[in-house]
Amino acid sequence: MTLEAEMEQATFGPSIPVPSVQEIVKKDPLEIPEKDVRSHEEIEKDKVMPHLSSEIPVIDLELLSNGNEEELSKLDIACKEWGLFQA
Repeated sequence: MTLEAEMEQATFGPSIPVPSVQEIVKKDPLEIPEKDVRSHEEIEKDKVMPHLSSEIPVIDLELLSNGNEEELSKLDIACKEWGLFQA
């Protein structure tokens, strides 16, 4: 079976109906739905996360297999913060 055929057969469960932006604006252009309102704390928290890089971590498997502590630390951080890494 092709991937396309499998995707057609896959069921992902019901989805929640979400109104489009155009529908929301037609109703009341000055009102923001409560579910879309974020506190200042949430906004500030999401603005900058300096401990996160935009690049997927790269782990040198040769260094790791030779017991390199720095590479082991990089692997630990990659797994905890990213859940994946490049080799």
